Amino acid sequence: EYVSVSDYVEIPEGEEIQHKMLSNAIETAQKRIESNHYGIRKRVLDFDKTNNEQRELIYNERRRVLEGDNLKTNIISMLGDVVTSITENCIGEAELAEWDLDELRAEIKGATTLDGLDFTDIKTKEELITYLVDEASKLYEEKDTMFSSIKPEAMRELERAFLLRIVDRKWQEHIDNMEQLKMGIGLQAYGQKDPVIEYKMQSYEIFDELMEDIKKETIKLIMHSRIQKAEEVQAENLVN
Repeated sequence: EYVSVSDYVEIPEGEEIQHKMLSNAIETAQKRIESNHYGIRKRVLDFDKTNNEQRELIYNERRRVLEGDNLKTNIISMLGDVVTSITENCIGEAELAEWDLDELRAEIKGATTLDGLDFTDIKTKEELITYLVDEASKLYEEKDTMFSSIKPEAMRELERAFLLRIVDRKWQEHIDNMEQLKMGIGLQAYGQKDPVIEYKMQSYEIFDELMEDIKKETIKLIMHSRIQKAEEVQAENLVN
């Protein structure tokens, strides 16, 4: 970084530059440069700290999958979160008469394959969410029983494989998004706003979206999975 001496000292016209005046100007400029460099280093460290916190959360989840933990409780929780989120997005704070139940049915079916829903006796959003979560959970248990009839740990293996695949892919996408965010924070002028705080706030929003996407894609893969009969697999292979 180049700093003009005239930025720090005022020299009357025709007056000779004295050694002390020049030394003071250089010292002031050096302090400014060191301060800027310290700020940049601190900002990078703060960025890295935020990234490391998120990385630790993802790696802990990944470690649990690799170590073969039973994920059934987690998957049921994800299923409830996904169904609740869909309902909130479709219904919001609308009154009963304004509910778009056709859209809700389509969204729920797309995420869980759940069909044949009957909303006749439902009057509140809370009742609606409870009903949908219960129905989705029943469908999940039926699928679990079906897979377990073929192989006792089939559903658990399926859950681990799907979740690991999605976590790895989504985390790579998240790293790219964070790099773009870091570049954007560095290029934009935030006025009185602290770029580190802005980075943290936006990175947490991106991380929340990451976790929601992991839930949605995991549930969709699990709930859409099915067992094929041997003749179906053969026919499919012949076609492909």
